Amino acid sequence: MIERTSGVCRTGPIFALLTLLLLLAPLARRAAAIAAEGDSAEGAKTELTEEEKKKLKPQPFRFSAWSAFRDFATAQLAPPEMDEKRKAESLHTRPGSGNWACYARRGKWLPLVVELENTTEKTDYAGTMSIQLDPTRETNTGIVPYTSRYRQDFEIPPASKQLFRFSVLCPEFAFGEIVVNITANGTTFNRHISIRDLDQSNDRLVVVVSDQSGAFKYLLSKRDRSALGPDAGFDPGAGPEGRRVAVVSPEDLPDRWHDLMLADLIIIDGPPTEHLKDDQIAALETYVQAGGHLLITSGGDPARLKTPDGQTRSIAELAGVKVRGAARLPGLDQVAPPFTPANPEATIPIVEVSAESGVNRIIKRNTATGFIEMSERELGMGTVTFLAFSLNDPLLANWEGRESLPLGILNFYGQRPLFQFSFQEAEGRQQSTSWFGDSETVYDRADLPGLRRALDESFANDTPVETPERTTVASFLLLFLLFAVPGNYFVFGWFRRREIAWLAVPLYAVAFSMLAWYVGYTRGKFTLNEVTVLEAGARQHSGVARTFLALYAPSRDEYDIGFGSDKIKGEFLQAAPGHLVSIAQMDLRAVERLPEMRIRDEPGKLSIEDLLVQARDTRRLEIVHRVDLDDGIDVTLRENDDGNGYTLRLRNGSPYHLLNAALLVPDPRGVPRGYFLRDDLAPNAREAEVIQLPATTGQGWSPRLEEAFFGRSIVFGKARGQDAQNRKNALVQYVQKRLDARVRDQGQGFLAAWIDGGLLPVQVDGETPERQHGFSLLLLPIAQEFAAGDVSQSGGMRIQYSPLPPDLSGEFGGMEETKFRPLPARAELGRMPSGEGTCFLALQPAGRLRGISNPVLSFTFNLSAPAPSGETKSFPTSYRGDLKVEIETMRGSNRRWEAVQVPVRRVDLIAGGKSIPVSFTLPLKPSMHGEKGILTLKISLTNITTTGGRVPDEDLTWPVGLIKVQGSIQGKDTRQ
Repeated sequence: MIERTSGVCRTGPIFALLTLLLLLAPLARRAAAIAAEGDSAEGAKTELTEEEKKKLKPQPFRFSAWSAFRDFATAQLAPPEMDEKRKAESLHTRPGSGNWACYARRGKWLPLVVELENTTEKTDYAGTMSIQLDPTRETNTGIVPYTSRYRQDFEIPPASKQLFRFSVLCPEFAFGEIVVNITANGTTFNRHISIRDLDQSNDRLVVVVSDQSGAFKYLLSKRDRSALGPDAGFDPGAGPEGRRVAVVSPEDLPDRWHDLMLADLIIIDGPPTEHLKDDQIAALETYVQAGGHLLITSGGDPARLKTPDGQTRSIAELAGVKVRGAARLPGLDQVAPPFTPANPEATIPIVEVSAESGVNRIIKRNTATGFIEMSERELGMGTVTFLAFSLNDPLLANWEGRESLPLGILNFYGQRPLFQFSFQEAEGRQQSTSWFGDSETVYDRADLPGLRRALDESFANDTPVETPERTTVASFLLLFLLFAVPGNYFVFGWFRRREIAWLAVPLYAVAFSMLAWYVGYTRGKFTLNEVTVLEAGARQHSGVARTFLALYAPSRDEYDIGFGSDKIKGEFLQAAPGHLVSIAQMDLRAVERLPEMRIRDEPGKLSIEDLLVQARDTRRLEIVHRVDLDDGIDVTLRENDDGNGYTLRLRNGSPYHLLNAALLVPDPRGVPRGYFLRDDLAPNAREAEVIQLPATTGQGWSPRLEEAFFGRSIVFGKARGQDAQNRKNALVQYVQKRLDARVRDQGQGFLAAWIDGGLLPVQVDGETPERQHGFSLLLLPIAQEFAAGDVSQSGGMRIQYSPLPPDLSGEFGGMEETKFRPLPARAELGRMPSGEGTCFLALQPAGRLRGISNPVLSFTFNLSAPAPSGETKSFPTSYRGDLKVEIETMRGSNRRWEAVQVPVRRVDLIAGGKSIPVSFTLPLKPSMHGEKGILTLKISLTNITTTGGRVPDEDLTWPVGLIKVQGSIQGKDTRQ
């Protein structure tokens, strides 16, 4: 017995070791296969015979996962060279894809691509893919807030390969990497994808759709932080901006518009030989409508722009042009800078197109041939720029415009969308709340975190609990008393057992208590509250919207939430849900208040599975989606020929009543003004209304936007009560601040109106809830013609006399602000204590400077000396000084002034009461005028000396009589 036991003891470890090796063998083979894969073959290749190749069997199930927007530094479209053995052992469908990093932006969606392959001949593979991307910021209790999971089911038949796409919302806090989990036939695989946070590095993203993997790599620019100093800590969003370039293959380009919103500029190069699908073109169109910018370049192949067989949309349609054929140009003379080939016989291949001036606001034609070199159209809140030539043409390899053209679009249209995350807003400001130095983070109600907090609080308080009527409660109590007293007495008296009646009273109490609990607990209905902001362009059949949604449930349960089951004119609503993240209250939530949100990703739509809602509680969501506008809304505002007012043409072809409609536009000085139209614009109008409006400084215009629109009372039939009013006020504070900046800084006009009711169709457990309350705000940009009028080769100049803007006081070396009088033909040069007089004149071209090539400003005025007064015997009889003329402009929101100085001239011997004419010409460059096309002319007279008397101690004004403003800005008109 002892020997047998001893033998077992000796052989036990051997059997255990063999068992362990057998269990680890499959894992070791899989790890070796993954480790063997790389971007390039390392070491010598193993040469196999034909017989050995036949014996090789590939992995039965392969997969790869990557983001559609890949880092240019790591992305390799071509697979690395691998021998047959390594190819068979690889688990990747795309060799090298494991090293593809990607870009993401906080609060935006990240497009993810998963490719699955079944290499077997008879076995079906079925299972589930799930995506995980969680915030790395934890609460003070160690809870990771607002987690989401994304899921798709799959089934891969034998000898086949399929692509699956996911939309993953990136948290507005720091995040790590994407984890892709795939369960196929009971076996689990995973992939980890690294992400580069664009917001953390303060980078702008250019996305390139091209056949060439290295196209536009020269646009890459890393952020230079050396100016911040070696001791500067990391401050997200601080320092100069950088540029990143991401490459995407045509097949990987997302077909959901929200997946494109992290890009600042998308370039369609070629276009690629592989035609984009209808859904991809529709996604690009909506991306532009939502404020994105698209650059389409072409070459010598017209077929790439046309509609391919089996499709209904084309790139040419998106660009607003019609393809005619192919042509060649001797050079480029209408784009900046112009280009002339070094070889006189060389020509540039282009696609010959035609463009309608009603669609494209800028059309530039080649002088020699008349062919269009470039066109640009506004689409909603964004732009589409078309180049008839390719920037990757070898002939243009050393041309400066290869870089300046795309960067010009990126810099000129640098404004952010309405709901844009920023570090400054997210951090808030610290405010002390006690003597012990305790502090809390305070968020401005006019910033996005403040808006979300206000909506979160309002939705939480607006719980429609149904309380029974007083008569119902009284009847219920009376019924209980009838059962408990007289009923109890007579019932047991009938059976002559009154002595046990006291035992029935507790039973009555329990029964009526359960009945009361059941009736009270189940009373109430599932209720939806919506707050929507809709942005759309003129004549668009659909717009883009952001809806803040609250779901109230009377009882604790899990619900399936679907969005937009119907299509809008052949396109899906593409509602993309996310949590309504209230930063301020996040740390105060309990674990049960932060359930995981599971999103089912299906072709054309995203839906929420098993959304947990506590009893008599609300879940708050934030969703972006499309909105059907039917025939669209058209609004144009043009200045009358006599300059005394405007003509408004307005047509509401949408299915919605527009309430309290108002125009929000900049006046000639760029100051936002509003004009209230009327209470109601009827829907489904077929013809436009023509309304005559006074000048922006006349009667009916309000100098403050809230007086014209935001401050006006509005009663919504579908959203009443104090909580609904709080939501409306919070939305007004947020939108008004950003709209005021866009009107003031970008010179953009808007039509604003309210819509009674929410605009997002929601289904709960497959049915439409009976109770849906809400209101919506419409913002529709007015065509840029309002600010600039029509371009002409010799267009006039609007002259305005304006003081230095208050928020820029002191920008010119502490110089005091000059006093001005808005005279129709005169401005004053105010004398400063330093002996310098300065006048600021705001000049706005009648046409947009961007529509004129090589513009030259011609300017003439009279410089007059004050006449001697009879009361002042010692008044000077003549004056001398140095006259300086500068052109200055404030660019965007940076509040930075750039100046171009006309050569200083000496002004001699101006007799008192006399004047001399001053004329100058100055070539203009794009950097000299801002987004609104306004130049600031700064005229200074310095080093003033006098003869024949002394200068009085009081201020002396120097009248400048503007006798002539020549109507050229001279140059070539580049419109059609």
